Amino acid sequence: CEVTDEEVERNKMRCGHVCCEDCWITYLKTEIEQAKVAEIHCFYMKCKTVLKENFILGKINGDPKLIEKYKIFKEKAEILNNPNKKFCPQPNCDGVAERKDEKEKYVTCDQGHKFCFVCLKDWHGRKKCQNEIDKDFLLWKKDRIVKQCPKCKFWIEKNNGCNHITCAEC
Repeated sequence: CEVTDEEVERNKMRCGHVCCEDCWITYLKTEIEQAKVAEIHCFYMKCKTVLKENFILGKINGDPKLIEKYKIFKEKAEILNNPNKKFCPQPNCDGVAERKDEKEKYVTCDQGHKFCFVCLKDWHGRKKCQNEIDKDFLLWKKDRIVKQCPKCKFWIEKNNGCNHITCAEC
């Protein structure tokens, strides 16, 4: 094993790296717990070999909770990486909306909520998305000390300290 130096006959990857069963399980559990499941690579730090799903499931098959986590995170990663799918922005909704073509803005999630695919606001018809975003920003900043950075004009909120406000970059 390249991690523990134990003698290991099996578990050799097609990339040539060798790891014992305990190290595989620990590595996969860590990746899954951290939701890094879009592509799980070989345990060797610089190796680009992507592990196949059946290999991963074979290694963690003794832990049903970990398998369930893996499947949930994997499904969410696939939705996040699909440019034609978005999670519903409604609070407490796990729905997903899919648009048929790239120009479509009006979508309905599989739970029935209608929203704009571009800005994720409630459907606003022919109004521009930027107007909806600006409206929300104005509501948010109404009860806060918010100013523009004098150098870059980025909006920043004063939450403590002196009255001299600049953004972290400037």
